[in-house]
Amino acid sequence: MTPQTDIPPVRRFVVAPDLFSTNPQDSAARAFSKYVASSCPDAVVVVVSTGTEPVAAATAIEQLRADYGGPVTLLYGGMMQSRLHRHGGWPSLRDVATTGGPYPITDGWRVVALNPKGNCRYAGAQAIRLARVLRSNVICAGGSSTSVLSVTVKWDGCETPIWAVELGRVPAGRTVSAMELPSFVILEVGRQPAQPQLVSFRADGSFTVDGVEYADGSTTAPSSMRTAA
Repeated sequence: MTPQTDIPPVRRFVVAPDLFSTNPQDSAARAFSKYVASSCPDAVVVVVSTGTEPVAAATAIEQLRADYGGPVTLLYGGMMQSRLHRHGGWPSLRDVATTGGPYPITDGWRVVALNPKGNCRYAGAQAIRLARVLRSNVICAGGSSTSVLSVTVKWDGCETPIWAVELGRVPAGRTVSAMELPSFVILEVGRQPAQPQLVSFRADGSFTVDGVEYADGSTTAPSSMRTAA
């Protein structure tokens, strides 16, 4: 018999930027909670930026916690661990961890909450800069742009490919264009090199992952997967 080789498990992580910063009844927040509940990722990180409405956010995150039994972490504070929140009227959240500074979501990957005042001129610039400083793949959120870049940097004389991901923050209370619709990232780590998957919301709060549409009130499989009546 051919000996079996150990196959590493595939782990899935989800990072969402300020998704819950608007109305707690927002359709995007409910659709996202539904996706997380059905896909059961290994962990969820919600990046909280300056100006997030705490009561609305807390209400939606409590709903996420009710739907999903895995780890949920709120990330604050930019690059400084000492700037951890407990300000701005945030209520206590049940079974939700809070942390600050660069957060190691998994080996080789850090998540960082950006300061909106530090926006750069072009999309991806802050993520690339952070990746160089941290010597890690980076997912950062809270700026004004969204981008997913694969770049090569030189560390200790060796060229290393890295991912630099920025998730833009959409301010609450204003209409956004199609280019400004919020997105979240799915990161799968396992048998293949990790590659971030960017998922964008439509104007009605719905989105599609792997051919399945998630929306407030319904989840729809693609037509090829449905059973004919």
